[in-house]
Amino acid sequence: MEKQQIIMELEFSEYEALRQEIIANAGIIADVFTISITAAVVILGYGVQREQETEGDTGSWLLFLCPLAILAPSLWFISSQLESTVRIATYIQTFIETGQDVLNWETRLSLLRQAGTSSGTLYTFSISTVYMGLGLVSLVLSICYVFKNKRETRARIVRIAFCLALFVPMVIACHQFNMRLTPKFTQEYKEKWEAVGRLEKENNAHSQPTLK
Repeated sequence: MEKQQIIMELEFSEYEALRQEIIANAGIIADVFTISITAAVVILGYGVQREQETEGDTGSWLLFLCPLAILAPSLWFISSQLESTVRIATYIQTFIETGQDVLNWETRLSLLRQAGTSSGTLYTFSISTVYMGLGLVSLVLSICYVFKNKRETRARIVRIAFCLALFVPMVIACHQFNMRLTPKFTQEYKEKWEAVGRLEKENNAHSQPTLK
């Protein structure tokens, strides 16, 4: 009885630690989102104001590309945090909540999402929409000011190509982000943990001494 009690306490401690890590990830995501979006909006606002106050080729098209250098890495980082959350959540479902009557938050949340009644996916897609929207604004403003400046056609083409090249990482980051909380992505992680569980059982079976 004491051994079973100790095992339950250890499982609960692990469960609590992992849940705290998920909560910490959520806080980090919120902070990065707020800082990156605020910085991008400030830069865009400054660029528009600067363009209105000055004349000639002020290089504003480069300034309007700066938000992309903030948004794309930020979204990549948020994607990694989401993947960490999925990895922890599927571990909890596979090794801790299986067969439990009380610790079933992640399992029931997964079922809720499968039933289509959870707004988790809408939340993540709204984040990617904000990032992509600001990225498009940066790209459009940059290209507009490329055409505004009196340059040769070749110079304009080079600048536009440069703008589009910088926008590509933003598109890739949004795609990777949107993949993180799809049912397929979560299921793949769960299957990996289940494979780990089977391998662990096999190793334990082989490591047990055989009676002669």
